Amino acid sequence: SFPTRRSSDLPTEISYMDSGRFETFADAIIAIIITVLVLKFTQPNEATFSALWEFKDQYISYLMSFLIVFNMWRSNHNLFHRVKQIDNITVILNGIILFLMSIIPYFTIWLANNLYSVAAETCMGIIFLLTHIFYTLSIKALIKNDPYNKELQKTVQSSKYIHIPLIFILIGFILTYTIFSLGIVVCNFLAIFAWIWIGRNDNTPMKTERFEGFVDAILAILITIIILGILLPLNGTWTSLGARYLDFITYAISFVVIFNYWNYHHNFFSIVNNINQKVIWLEAFSLFVISFLPFITIFVSNNFNTFIAQFLYGLDFIIISLINMFSVRALISSDPANIALRVLIGNYKGQILPSITLIFGIIIGYLFYPPAIIISCIISMTVGRSEERRV
Repeated sequence: SFPTRRSSDLPTEISYMDSGRFETFADAIIAIIITVLVLKFTQPNEATFSALWEFKDQYISYLMSFLIVFNMWRSNHNLFHRVKQIDNITVILNGIILFLMSIIPYFTIWLANNLYSVAAETCMGIIFLLTHIFYTLSIKALIKNDPYNKELQKTVQSSKYIHIPLIFILIGFILTYTIFSLGIVVCNFLAIFAWIWIGRNDNTPMKTERFEGFVDAILAILITIIILGILLPLNGTWTSLGARYLDFITYAISFVVIFNYWNYHHNFFSIVNNINQKVIWLEAFSLFVISFLPFITIFVSNNFNTFIAQFLYGLDFIIISLINMFSVRALISSDPANIALRVLIGNYKGQILPSITLIFGIIIGYLFYPPAIIISCIISMTVGRSEERRV
């Protein structure tokens, strides 16, 4: 006979959950949402600025969606790093928020292809509106669950203007349905910037672990999805596979670029104890720029010997490098007592020679040989690593 279980042995309803596990789960979803947004970008028919400009609606829609998703992650991080446990209500409310964010890529592409469509704008506006409402309800649930948490109370008090973004969104609906067709898009941007402005008051230092894990997840996904854009050989012959050699060369270079960025990021954050809002937003801008690499990689592989495609790759690389220079210095303000960080940044000159290398690469690419630009990216990373070792 088999042993029977008494009703008293059955697990009771789970009322609380460790916040760390939910944060990890949410971060994985949000990282995927951010990276898949670029998969649907349309490749231009030719390598010209005018051809790229034809798809400006896609880039605008992506910027709006990226800011919405990342700002929700930042807001969630600001709250959850102050609590250790969450109840079922908080889990459900944040689950709804994750659902709303998970459909953003779908409606982003729809909006990008129909920027002046009232229906497409309305859907994005409703998603943003509901996300804001459920986030507000999530705050109330956290306070109710932990009413004596002084740090949580302090965060809520610093967000007393939290309803300003909601007002902007509602104004956008009024404008779109009356006098200005792009009212929701414009007001969504205003709501996002208002949300960012409200969050600036929270200068409480944060531990780096969750942020590092979030960045690592985004970079890992970027590395792996680039290969999805490479076309398969026309048939099962070696000749057909060999015809795609430029695709694999470009992918290999992009792999190294992203991996080098991760290593660069790790080197500094490994000695940092705390970060603030300035560091987070500089890193967000850097992630936004590097997230274009899957799109740019395919663009270069399809137009390897054209200056415009190569210049776009070099420009992306330069912007990432410049942001990194500001970011490492912003780390000092977030962790002023970190002597090791001050010494490292004070001695660090690793971006000077790489920048000069890139400039020469762009000049040579414009005058003589366009692939010199992507080659200079590889050389600049090599030079940068040698400078780091000297430091």
